[in-house]
Amino acid sequence: METLTPTFSIGGVKHVEEYTVIVVAIPKTGGIYAEDLFISEYIEGTSGNQAIEIYNGTGRDIDLSTYCLKFYYDGGTEPLEFYFENMGTLYFGDTLVIFYTYAGKQIGLVGDIATWYADCEGGDVIELVNGDTRIDIIVTIGNPDYWGKNVSLVKKPILPVEIRPSI
Repeated sequence: METLTPTFSIGGVKHVEEYTVIVVAIPKTGGIYAEDLFISEYIEGTSGNQAIEIYNGTGRDIDLSTYCLKFYYDGGTEPLEFYFENMGTLYFGDTLVIFYTYAGKQIGLVGDIATWYADCEGGDVIELVNGDTRIDIIVTIGNPDYWGKNVSLVKKPILPVEIRPSI
């Protein structure tokens, strides 16, 4: 274990912070893994800065051809579907970031796929599906309460990964 002590200034006032850094090696074999892909991050910001991050913590590479994101807008119950048919493979430990076409430059630099489907505005439900099986969902379908207006959500790692129908 190593202790780092960075020093920085804010408004001419010197600040010293101490952090302990722990490095953990995660083997590619063995261990506990997620059963399937999951939505690891949801970003709903201003000026079109919306994005969804999908994480592969399964311990294996995943062919995305059978996966789909379903978007239920404004409390609706009929989704618009975004298929990953020709997207290739999401490798173990990698993420796939789907972002709104008109998102700012910073999201565009880290994003993988730009689409207008990702124009989520806080009252929308996002469901990740593999074939006909729901594997993850953010919030409850038909719930228009704007739970996520101007917020970002990052899922905490929970092992085993469990599907939570609402946050």
